[in-house]
Amino acid sequence: MIKKILIPATIGLFAISIIIACNPSEKKVEVAKENVINAEQNLQKAKEEAAKTKEEWLKYKADSEERISTNEKQIAELKTKIAKADLKVKAALDIMIDQLEQKNNVLKKNLTEYKDESEDKWKTFKAEFSHDMDELSDAIKDFTVKNIK
Repeated sequence: MIKKILIPATIGLFAISIIIACNPSEKKVEVAKENVINAEQNLQKAKEEAAKTKEEWLKYKADSEERISTNEKQIAELKTKIAKADLKVKAALDIMIDQLEQKNNVLKKNLTEYKDESEDKWKTFKAEFSHDMDELSDAIKDFTVKNIK
């Protein structure tokens, strides 16, 4: 009689322990599936942000190249205007124009050499480059107003 009760009880306990042990595995599988879905969504977002940043970079680069080209034209115009100036004044103005031209060339080089990296580095580069570009544009305008009449 003990065998009749002990064998089904043992089988029952064994079955219950298997069922209990399997439930966490199913939960782990569900959690893993959710993690995979989240990772795929994060990857998609990262790809979209990278595409957006790349598009923004290309537009910014084209706009900056246009501004650099405009600066080159303005510097060339300044050179022709100061060619008519008095020799004493012309020497000082030539030095100032050479400095403006060097700054423009440095900006051109920085723009060409920039490699697309992280979004933080892009934002830093954009802020610094825009600041330098604005300073150069202002210096060219101020040069025209102050020095050439």
